[in-house]
Amino acid sequence: MNILTHKELTQDDLDMYFYYRKHGINKGYFLRYFDQLKNCRTAFEAYNNVNDEYFDLFGEYKYSSIRSFRNSLKIYLAK
Repeated sequence: MNILTHKELTQDDLDMYFYYRKHGINKGYFLRYFDQLKNCRTAFEAYNNVNDEYFDLFGEYKYSSIRSFRNSLKIYLAK
């Protein structure tokens, strides 16, 4: 028997979900990245934290590689 189980959402998960929805998916992602930069030793660590957080919330990774993330970050910062 194939039973699908879903992770139980905590209040922190819900808050983070609505944070992304409030700011927009792209802008919210970059805002979380900049917030994580304060607490992480490297930019790569901050990227991994936010990408994993995004995966936990939405079931997919926002960026498949650090290179694609950096390209999108350049575009975001140029606006």
